[in-house]
Amino acid sequence: MDPTTSGERHLCRIGVSRGDDPVGALGESQHSFGFGGTGKFSHQRRFVNYGVKFGVGDTVVCAVDLDSKPMASIGFARNGEWLGIARHFDAGEKGLGLVDAPLRPMRWGSALFPHVLLKNVIVEMQFSREDGLLPVDGYEPWASAFSQRNSVFGPSFEQNKCEVMMMVGLPASGKSTWAEKWVKEHQEKRYILLGTNLVLEQMKVPGLLRKNNYGERFERLMDYATWIFNKLLTRAANTPRNFIIDQTNVYKNARIRKLRPFANYRKVSCKREKGNDRFPVW
Repeated sequence: MDPTTSGERHLCRIGVSRGDDPVGALGESQHSFGFGGTGKFSHQRRFVNYGVKFGVGDTVVCAVDLDSKPMASIGFARNGEWLGIARHFDAGEKGLGLVDAPLRPMRWGSALFPHVLLKNVIVEMQFSREDGLLPVDGYEPWASAFSQRNSVFGPSFEQNKCEVMMMVGLPASGKSTWAEKWVKEHQEKRYILLGTNLVLEQMKVPGLLRKNNYGERFERLMDYATWIFNKLLTRAANTPRNFIIDQTNVYKNARIRKLRPFANYRKVSCKREKGNDRFPVW
C-alpha cells in the first residue's frame, strides 16, 4: 500500500456541529460545518475549495453569525486574515433548529458546539480573550455566550455510570445494522461504535472510502484497520463514554480480552442471530 503523503499525514479540521451530531463526522453530517487544513470547506460530505491551506503553527478562527436574517453564516480567518463567508445556512426551525425553535428533549441537541477533528496533530483551543483569542471584527469570543446565559451544557459521562455493549454473532448476521439502529434510537446515550467499520469510515479521501482508491490492496487496508481498532479499544477504556464493540466476538477468550479494560463499566452482551436478539447483562 502506498504510504500516506506528507500533506495528508498531519491534518486538522475545525468548525461547529449541533450537539446531537456524530463526533467523527465534522463537515460530513447534516448539522455540521468544517474547514480543513487542505483548504476545503465541507458540509454533508460536500467538499469545496475555500480560503487557503493551513498547518502547524497557524491560528484559525471560526466565526458564526446566528443573528443575521434571514440566513445565518459561518466563516473563518487564518493568522488574522479574514477568508470570507464560507456558507449561509438556515438556523431556524426548518433548518438547524438553533434560533426561534423549540428546545429538543436533550437541550444540547439544540445548540452549536465548537468541534475539531485531528489527525496526528496537537492543537491549542482559545475561547476567550484571556486565552489569547483575537476575534474577527464584529464577532464576540465564544465564551461570551456563557456570560450572556445563551449556552447549554453538553452531555457528560461518569465512568461508573457508563456501559459497554458487545455485539456477538457470525458475519453478515446483521450486527452492524442493528447497532447503528440502536445508536439512533438511544441518542441520549451518545454511543460510540468501536469496530473496523468505524476506522474505515475515517479512511477517506474527501468523503470517499479508500477502498475505491486501493482496489485489490483493500485487504492490507483491513490489516491496518484491525490494528487501529485495537489501539482505539485501549484508549476507549480510559475515556468515560458509552461504547458498542461491533465485531463477531464469538470466541470466549476474545470477549474476555476486549472487556477486561472496562472493569468499571456496566457490560451488556447482545447476541445477534437471524430474527433473534438476546441481552445478557453483567
